[in-house]
Amino acid sequence: MTPNPPPPLETTGVRRLGLLALGLLLGWSTVVMYALHAALPYNPIRLPFEDRLDMRLILPEGWAFFTRDPREDRMQPYLRGADGQWSKASMTPNFQPKNLFGIDRAARAQGVEMGLLLEAARQVERSDCKEEPRVCLERATVGRALRNISPNPSLCGQVGIVFQRAVPWAWSRSSQGKPITMPSKILRLDVEC
Repeated sequence: MTPNPPPPLETTGVRRLGLLALGLLLGWSTVVMYALHAALPYNPIRLPFEDRLDMRLILPEGWAFFTRDPREDRMQPYLRGADGQWSKASMTPNFQPKNLFGIDRAARAQGVEMGLLLEAARQVERSDCKEEPRVCLERATVGRALRNISPNPSLCGQVGIVFQRAVPWAWSRSSQGKPITMPSKILRLDVEC
């Protein structure tokens, strides 16, 4: 006895599925192309219907929704330990074994916690620092004593917040063995939990 042959593929269903996939690909490619072009500085390239189509109505944030400015200052929390040394207190990046590969959201909550502390200390002026941030934190005076209102605080005691830009990619090999220290601004707080 010979086995029954498999049923023939329904060509119209496969063709419709292929046309749908092609239509979705072209549609989303067009949206991405217009969003990218709107984010670029003025250039001689004009897209069809660009003068009548305002991308800010469709994508109000433009390409900034997907990206972050690589030149903006990064906030790095530091804690002063019992030995008097300043150590980084950041719980990021989120995708680490200590954060259960992103399941534990405490690292995300720390950003909100820093935001609450900065809002409470918004009147305090940040100090300029041209050295390694730990050296500047050691010399800085306490800007303000405040209370951490976060439900699960991770920043308690002597807290330093450093605002520093990342080392530009083009400079990555220019240090010749010495670490590059970017200028920063620091804020030292006495936080009660």
